[in-house]
Amino acid sequence: MIIISLSTVVCIFILVALIRFLHKVWWTPIRIHNIMRSQGIKGPAYRFLHGNTKEIIQMREESISNGMDFSSHEVFPRIMPHIHAWKKLYGIKIFVLPSI
Repeated sequence: MIIISLSTVVCIFILVALIRFLHKVWWTPIRIHNIMRSQGIKGPAYRFLHGNTKEIIQMREESISNGMDFSSHEVFPRIMPHIHAWKKLYGIKIFVLPSI
């Protein structure tokens, strides 16, 4: 009897942990993406579990690997290439913060 109740508690715990995990890494980002899209704010699509991190890291490595011209003062595309590329692709509206 104790084994059955203990296994039930463990199964319930695992189920609750799984639901909380999926809510955090899948449901919340998808919901936020849909809310922003309904307001006309576009951006890159969410990818499960890692989001856009792999794309950001790849763009950062590419920008750092290329040499920079000494006469150029444009450091933003080198420091944050993902934001620079996404501004060109999706427009400036994704980076405008609402006034409080």
